[in-house]
Amino acid sequence: MDIEIIAIGVGITSLLVLPFVAINKSKNTKHKAQKQELNQIAASVQSDVANFDFGLDFAIGLSSAKNYIFYHKKTQGGSFAKHIPINTIKSCRANEIKRKVKMRKHSEDMLCKLELVFTFNDDETPPCNLTFYDSDEHYQINGEFALAKKWEGIVNEAMAFYIL
Repeated sequence: MDIEIIAIGVGITSLLVLPFVAINKSKNTKHKAQKQELNQIAASVQSDVANFDFGLDFAIGLSSAKNYIFYHKKTQGGSFAKHIPINTIKSCRANEIKRKVKMRKHSEDMLCKLELVFTFNDDETPPCNLTFYDSDEHYQINGEFALAKKWEGIVNEAMAFYIL
């Protein structure tokens, strides 16, 4: 009787834990692929990735020499990869794009897009936007705001090495 109860308990526990193990394995596999994409971008400019973070569908990294920002994003049509030399950046800021949503008695601001915006020393080079969150792709923000602020600080700190 005790063995049957133990077997049933172990079976139920494993059924409850199995989805969490599968989700964690899937996330680790996805992060490994994103890290590999960042490493390929870095290799294209003879560099490496030392500091990196992952979002829901993107990865961002900084080279160990703090001279490049690397970004890779999976999109519905494929993928988007970018490397930005730090010494060409004039400014970096986290930008929130909001729209007003009318409620019954009041209106609220709804976050539509969150991105890191780079302007460059060369005035003819258009600004570069690296998207961290887009409401058209994801329904809910999931830590991207803190991540954008963190990377704004990291990039601005790396830029301090190149100010003459």
